[in-house]
Amino acid sequence: WVGPSGSAHLLVMRERRLNVSERKCGGNFVRPDLRLAIYLRDGFKCVYCQRDLHGVDPASVTLDHLIPHRMKHGHNRPSNLVTACRSCNSSKGDRSWKGFASPEAQRRISILRRRGIMRRRKLAQSLITNGLKSVHVEPDHYNHEEPQQ
Repeated sequence: WVGPSGSAHLLVMRERRLNVSERKCGGNFVRPDLRLAIYLRDGFKCVYCQRDLHGVDPASVTLDHLIPHRMKHGHNRPSNLVTACRSCNSSKGDRSWKGFASPEAQRRISILRRRGIMRRRKLAQSLITNGLKSVHVEPDHYNHEEPQQ
């Protein structure tokens, strides 16, 4: 799903060129197409506070490990990664998501973790490679969303 007025554009541009400061922060631990696919899966919203991340500074959009990478069973697979605003990601720190997320956010995250990302990853690859103009977006039946005209 591409948001109003092509709001995925800033994130696509970010994935085309990660700057030096992002690399120092570990912003490239996941391939760009997988990162964008996860943002798409999560609807460009922070899974914790539900902040709409369309149109915000791309540096404010992060991926968060539900089970921190440093802990046992932490990994970089999509089922362990979610979209988070920088504020929530920083506040959560190295805690497990169940120790940080509200009960409502926990339900939402449980649903998102089960969603496949293959279609979204193909869309992300196309967006990164070809830009927004050449991509046909089909309705996302899982999110009950219609493509933007």
